[in-house]
Amino acid sequence: MRSRASYTRRMDAEQHPGPERLTAYTDAVVAIVQTLLILPLLESVSDARTHHLTAGQWLTENSDSVIWFGMNFALIWSFWALHHRIFDHVQHLTTPLQSINAVWMLGIVFLPVSTAVIGLGQTDPTQLALYIGTLLFCSLMMNLMAWQVARDPVISGARPRLQAPQLATSFAAALMYALALVLALSIPGLGYLALFSMFLLPLVARALTSVLNRLV
Repeated sequence: MRSRASYTRRMDAEQHPGPERLTAYTDAVVAIVQTLLILPLLESVSDARTHHLTAGQWLTENSDSVIWFGMNFALIWSFWALHHRIFDHVQHLTTPLQSINAVWMLGIVFLPVSTAVIGLGQTDPTQLALYIGTLLFCSLMMNLMAWQVARDPVISGARPRLQAPQLATSFAAALMYALALVLALSIPGLGYLALFSMFLLPLVARALTSVLNRLV
């Protein structure tokens, strides 16, 4: 009986491995993406040296790039932090969860590209769709992962199940990014200021919590 139980546990581990390797790999990808964000600023410093600009002149000319760097660094960190909180509830990986995580990383890796596009001339709908759309895509993939973790008992195993308030935060973020995208594309001149709608996230999350309490 003991050998059969040991064999069963070994087979379960092979079919549904732990999340450690996947989370380590994901952490490395996120760290690399955050590092890539600084490269355009480093290039601008080299250009400033060539043109004999002072630090103040460089900062004045690149103030927008510095702000975008800080904002994107914070956004990627917030995605990573939510990913970390979700995977605290993961004991076993499933193929769907691994697949969704891979697609989520695709969005994270593309984010520096959509950020770089912001510097291409005047803001237009394509720019807005690429940047805010990438944020929405990452948020939707995060929602799918959170829903898998909350609903599949194989994934959570003996760990505590993902609760409604955590799901609500993830779902609310996606709704706010979707709202920002609609506002940015439909209101002329609003542009990236539509992202200030994210300040409504706590209110939306509280409203969603009561709904999700009945579903998980």
